[in-house]
Amino acid sequence: MYDVLEAAKTKWNFLPFQPGLVGGHCIGVDPYYLAHVAKKMGASTEIILAGRKLNDNMTNIFSEIIEQQISHKDKILQIGISFKENVPDIRNSKAATLARIFIDKGYQIDIYDPIVDKEEVNSNFNITLSNLDGKYDCIIIAVPHQFLSNNNIDILKHTKSSTKVFDISGKYKNLFLPNKIRYWSL
Repeated sequence: MYDVLEAAKTKWNFLPFQPGLVGGHCIGVDPYYLAHVAKKMGASTEIILAGRKLNDNMTNIFSEIIEQQISHKDKILQIGISFKENVPDIRNSKAATLARIFIDKGYQIDIYDPIVDKEEVNSNFNITLSNLDGKYDCIIIAVPHQFLSNNNIDILKHTKSSTKVFDISGKYKNLFLPNKIRYWSL
């Protein structure tokens, strides 16, 4: 899939959107308003609502892919909980939904996101954010915040030789690949 995106970038007007967990209003909420108005006017909303159904189910799809590769004994680090990279907004965050799935299933998971307000995350999602603590068996990069690529933190300090990394946006493969860590770009 990333080969296709690289090829498409050669077109002058291509917008390089990356796959990932899409939250916020413009994609997560606004299409429902459009579908509601379209339905009142007698227009078909099948494609709009099919797209919404797929996007709404992505957290379940990602969690199932990850769960196939880990065990309940694994210590998990999820990086990012905001709805979009490099912003503190957590409204309609699919990353928070993903974290909640692992928490509700009893996994040992730390969620790290220094960009968001800890109290707001706790009051909205009943999730307590963590500091980076120790080494992890599994790292999920749910939101590709810039602090990962500009070396504000050394995420490799928190990996083991057996760590599995799941990069939902696929932006950080160069950070992990040279270290022979098992890496999945979802």
